[in-house]
Amino acid sequence: MILAELLALKRSDDAGLAAQLTQQLRALMAGGRIRSGAMLPSSRSLAAELDVARNTVTHAYEQLAAEGYLRVAARRRPVVTDDIEARFAKPALAPKREAARKPSLSPWALQLSDSDWPLSYQADFRPLRPGLADAREFPHEIWARCLRRSALRRRFNDQTVVNRPSLREALCDYLEVNRGVRAEADQILILPTAQAALTLIAATAIVAGDAVWTEDPGYPGAAAAFRAAGADVVGVRLDQWGMMRMCETRAPKLIFTTPSHQHPTGRVMPVARRTELLASAEPGKTWIVEDDYDGEFPAARCRRCRGSIARGACSISAPSPRR
Repeated sequence: MILAELLALKRSDDAGLAAQLTQQLRALMAGGRIRSGAMLPSSRSLAAELDVARNTVTHAYEQLAAEGYLRVAARRRPVVTDDIEARFAKPALAPKREAARKPSLSPWALQLSDSDWPLSYQADFRPLRPGLADAREFPHEIWARCLRRSALRRRFNDQTVVNRPSLREALCDYLEVNRGVRAEADQILILPTAQAALTLIAATAIVAGDAVWTEDPGYPGAAAAFRAAGADVVGVRLDQWGMMRMCETRAPKLIFTTPSHQHPTGRVMPVARRTELLASAEPGKTWIVEDDYDGEFPAARCRRCRGSIARGACSISAPSPRR
């Protein structure tokens, strides 16, 4: 067998001659055209037959040797390793019963798979759809400058990648001045997404069987996180002021609400309704999770009604992005 006749190198190929040669030799050995123990031509001889530089062949041989296909030694021709056939032998088909077996999942994963989120029937993004905002309102230039400035100032030996104390202190000051939130810096936890925060809340605050109230309609990702933790999720209907109070039932373990801008209707909960919601909670037992998901998004103005889109005042415009 003349090895050069089995090879077809293309000088116009962007992969390069050495990469082509390596790939083709590997394929020949994997396909059984070159058997175990076969002795390949020397690098000088194969380079002359292929009309390529000797370094091209040497590089291919060395790469294949590093991958375990060849045995190379000084002043000797390369030899194909003895286990090539065994390495590429087709595995025996497993019994049908074994092939059909599925990996077992945890109770949390089973609960999550039973939820209807993410919604499989959601259509593609379209204008005026809840959760789809006008990206032109985001301060992209300012954000890019801040990212660049932060990257230049970052100390690469700093191991505190997330939840940096200085960042939490800055957020604490900002929330107190602009949002009226009284908190300590060590009470602020920075997470990658809101869904990650909801999953953490569910894991730490909910025991299987606990009652949880969510808005109906509301954000399905929250209900999915609570159901996965084993909660008995109850959807509370909305009126013109948002989530209604359920006076006839016992206080739940957790209430999830979006009062500043209800998702997906955009309704704003007034102070009186917020007070009623607080009265529904049992002190020392009930957690109230307020998801102010678009609080920092710029208040865009609708061109038709001049209302604030970010605060839900416009009945014809889409609310700001959920996540």
